[in-house]
Amino acid sequence: GVLGTGQVKALSTIAINNLTTIQLAGLISLQVGALTTAQLNALTTTNVAALVDEQIDGLTQTQIGGLDTTTFGTLSGLQLAGMTGTQLRGINLTDMAAITTSQLSGLSAAQIGSFLATQVNAMPATIISTLTTAQLSGLTSTQIGTVSTTSFGALSSVQVSLLTSTQIKALAATALAIMTTGQLSGLYSTQVGYLSST
Repeated sequence: GVLGTGQVKALSTIAINNLTTIQLAGLISLQVGALTTAQLNALTTTNVAALVDEQIDGLTQTQIGGLDTTTFGTLSGLQLAGMTGTQLRGINLTDMAAITTSQLSGLSAAQIGSFLATQVNAMPATIISTLTTAQLSGLTSTQIGTVSTTSFGALSSVQVSLLTSTQIKALAATALAIMTTGQLSGLYSTQVGYLSST
C-alpha cells in the first residue's frame, strides 16, 4: 500500500539512498514534504535530478534550507523555476554562494525579487553579472538598498543602465561610492538625475 507520511519519515537514510528512480517517482508531494533534511540529502544525485514539479511543490522552506551543497547543486534551473518565492527564501547562504548560472537562468523577475537581500549578496559576482534584463527588473528597493559593494561592482555598465528610477534611488551610498567609470558611462541623463537626488 501507499506509505503514510510517518512511515516515510521513519525510513533510514540508507533506505532513502537505495530508492530507485521508479520508487521515488511514486512519492507524492505530501510524502516528499514529510522527508527530513537528512533523508533529502541522502537521495542520490540521480534521484534529486528526477524530482518532478509536483514533488518540488511539496518541499517546505525548512527542507530547502537544510539541503547541502551537493544536493542543492543537483537541482536544475527548471526545478528551481518551479519553486515559489517562499520556497526560494529558504535557500541557505552557503547554497546561494554556490548557485550556478544554469540554476538561476529560469527564474522570473518575481522570483528574483522574492529573495532576501542577504541571499542576493551571497550570490557569486560571476552570477550577478549574468542577470538578464527581465531578472534585473525584479530586484526590489530593499535588495538594491542593501546591495554589497561586491555585488554591485559585478554589474556591467549595460546592467546598470537598465536599472529603473526606483532602483537607482534605492542605491546605498556605499554602492554609489564604488561606481566605476564604466558603470557611470552607461547611465542615461535621467538616471544621473535620480542619483543626485538620493
